[in-house]
Amino acid sequence: MTNPFRLWREEHGLTRNQMAVLLEINVSQVQMVEVGTSNRPFKSFVSAFAKAAGADLADGLVSQYASWREEQRAQILAKMNAKEEDS
Repeated sequence: MTNPFRLWREEHGLTRNQMAVLLEINVSQVQMVEVGTSNRPFKSFVSAFAKAAGADLADGLVSQYASWREEQRAQILAKMNAKEEDS
């Protein structure tokens, strides 16, 4: 599974800088959401995304984002467990 916000951006042919301009936010917010440094997208990011792309789409992507983050977490835990078993 791919980060849904990144996938949306790439499907629309936008760079992170262009996405930031579209959403009227700082490019660092786009980057942080795309790399998953928070459990949920920043409220300001989601609000700006909803304004630009629609609330229904934003809500759906937030849900997908939560699933993506959980998948990332599960993969990390699996790697940690595998290393412990090898020890």
